[in-house]
Parts: sequence; C-alpha cells; structure tokens
Amino acid sequence: FTGIQDMTCTAGTALNLLSGVKATDAACGNLTDDIKVRVEAVTESNMMVVNGIAPLTVEGQYNVTYTVSDDAGNEATQTVLLTVTGVQAGE
Repeated sequence: FTGIQDMTCTAGTALNLLSGVKATDAACGNLTDDIKVRVEAVTESNMMVVNGIAPLTVEGQYNVTYTVSDDAGNEATQTVLLTVTGVQAGE
C-alpha cells in the first residue's frame, strides 16, 4: 500500500478513505481497484463505508483497515487510526 496514514477530520464531513491510496503487486501489477475498506469504532458502533466514503457524524476514534488480495490469494492488510473531532468554533 501507498498513501495510507493516520487521519484527523471534523465531524459532519464526508471523507474519501481511498483518496490517494494505491496497492500494487510485483506479479499482478495495480490492485488499487480491489482495495476493501473496513471502519470500526474504537469506542462506538461501526460506521458504514460506501465506495470508500465514510459519513463522519460521530466524534471518536476509528480503526480504518485496508485489505487487498492478489490473484494467488495473498492478502495485504494495513490499519490506521482515524480521529473525528467536534465542529470547529465559528462553524
């Protein structure tokens, strides 16, 4: 994977969790279109992710797990932390 890192955003935004994320394999080449994203709240219930877009309406911390498999069934997984903060003052 490339382009995966811990993230912070403000509640009420929609974040594309696949933006800038890429996966490649020496034998199969570009696997970016095969990446699956799972978001699990550290302290709250799970949020739904549709086509990599997560509706971020609840403050908290979320584990974002990226998974991809090549044609041989080899799987790569990487997990990062997403922190959703409250609405900024004046917004």
